Amino acid sequence: MGINKYFFFDHFVLNVNLSNVIIDFFIAASIAFVLIVIIASYLRFQDIVDSLKISNSSDNDIKVDNLIRIKLADEISKSLRKKNSFLILRIKLNIDIQTIDKIPDFIKFLSKNHRKTDSFFNYSNSEIIAILQSDNEFASMLVDRLIDVIVKYFDDLSAEDINVGVCSFPINGITGDELLNSAEQALLKTDKSNQIIYAEDKTDEEFDDKELKKVDEKINVDRRDKKIIDPLTGVLNEKAISKFMQREISELRLKKKPCVIFSIKINNISNVKDYFGDKVLDNNIKSVSKIIQDSLRKSDIIGTYKYGEFIILAHCELKNSYTIGHRIINLINNKKLDFKNKNIHTPISIGAAAYPEHGNNIYDLYKKTQNVLVYCNENDISGYMIYDTNKHKNYKNK
Repeated sequence: MGINKYFFFDHFVLNVNLSNVIIDFFIAASIAFVLIVIIASYLRFQDIVDSLKISNSSDNDIKVDNLIRIKLADEISKSLRKKNSFLILRIKLNIDIQTIDKIPDFIKFLSKNHRKTDSFFNYSNSEIIAILQSDNEFASMLVDRLIDVIVKYFDDLSAEDINVGVCSFPINGITGDELLNSAEQALLKTDKSNQIIYAEDKTDEEFDDKELKKVDEKINVDRRDKKIIDPLTGVLNEKAISKFMQREISELRLKKKPCVIFSIKINNISNVKDYFGDKVLDNNIKSVSKIIQDSLRKSDIIGTYKYGEFIILAHCELKNSYTIGHRIINLINNKKLDFKNKNIHTPISIGAAAYPEHGNNIYDLYKKTQNVLVYCNENDISGYMIYDTNKHKNYKNK
């Protein structure tokens, strides 16, 4: 009986071990199958993406919409890994039927002669979609260059026949559909006087339309709201001012009204800090902020983008900016902060750039005002200057 007992016990253990082996085998096989499917799908995806670089979308059995979304998915994946950005251009050509027939060949021409990192699609009879590797800083330059290429390729086409809607990843969206929609909305806003429109910023989700509307109308703005107000200066903080100014300049483009962007920098921050300390410096910056706010009209917008630096959007023409700039400088120069019977002089520099003279989006205008401030800093200048391409173009923040 003892032998039989051990026999049955061993037999039971053997069956249990076999069952575990079989279960483990099926688990391993399932995992292997899933991995094979994932790898095969990824390789197929890469084959499709690679084929986009060497073939025209019209030659592929996949619909152009799907090709664009596949390419966008690939670009978004790469950009997230490398922390890069890219542009999407929706280009509308106002051309006749005979010229439309040349677009497929033009797409092939672009694919062969443009940068390998860029992609082009014949989206419709008269519309081209371009995906360009670029930072926002160089967006306007790339757009202008592409328009020149188009005009040179089509003999009967001029720059006035081209409308472009521009958006950027991740500023205007983080999915393919969001980016395509942003570019489309920008294109729809173009007209004969505004042929290139840049999409509005959509990255900062903490600012909803209700908050922006409150700021826009100057009604019941909670100055203690940490989302939009800088606690030191009492003006819009960096995120809020960027969001709001982009929206404002888009409305001005639609209304065909001008504006001027001013960047203001306090020049002696390090000296005041070294001699008087942080608290006195904070009070000095507060005083400058109040002077600037009191000198502006209700329709103007002011914010801070860096400690001791301000940005203003003034609803005026370029010829009137001189009055505003020098009024601010004179008010600040005449107001001297008293500290222990010592007057603290506060020299400032102001750089100005205007829409439409110097650019058609807030980013370009801001960069040009910064060029002026760098020029002033390197040449030890305090005062007011309007952006001049010949003088300021090569002076950029390092």
